[in-house]
Amino acid sequence: MTDNPYAPPTAIEPQNAHAIDHSIYRVGKWLALRDGAELPHACTATNEPTGPENWRKQRKIAWTPPWVIALVLINFLILLIVALCVQKTAKITYSLSQKARKKWLGMILTGWLLILLCPVSLVLGIEYFSSTDYFWLPIIIGAGCLISSIYFFTQTGIPTAAKHRKGWFLLKNCHPDFLARFPEIPSIDLLPH
Repeated sequence: MTDNPYAPPTAIEPQNAHAIDHSIYRVGKWLALRDGAELPHACTATNEPTGPENWRKQRKIAWTPPWVIALVLINFLILLIVALCVQKTAKITYSLSQKARKKWLGMILTGWLLILLCPVSLVLGIEYFSSTDYFWLPIIIGAGCLISSIYFFTQTGIPTAAKHRKGWFLLKNCHPDFLARFPEIPSIDLLPH
């Protein structure tokens, strides 16, 4: 009797038959890894060993090509749509010490506080300064708050995607001693496929 081509498979494929290579490398000042990578139990910002009392999280990272930012000149909605279509994402698991986590929370909270001050300064400008020669002052303060919030959001000290090449994400903001744990590859082009 011949095999039925429509019959379900009888053998189960091994779990790792199509597994992604989760190797982690150092490329200069960057950490090269793939989607699903788990970093060692050490703080990425300070290289301190971490235990159960420290923060360990699986986090989604995203990288968007830099040319997408130029689309803001056309339309902000187009920028958002194109950015969502072309961005590359991955999930990584990493640890932060309590000191680094406290710094991260402080930077994020300060950024949000500055964003909330933008509309407040505009309302105050319309309400109190519209009849004076200083109507421009709250607008400048609001713009300064917005620009400052971008700084606080980008300088949190946690790993963020700096580049993406051939399925590899290159992370910045890792402590040099933390990077020294991994084998070095001299060029991005030498990363395995």
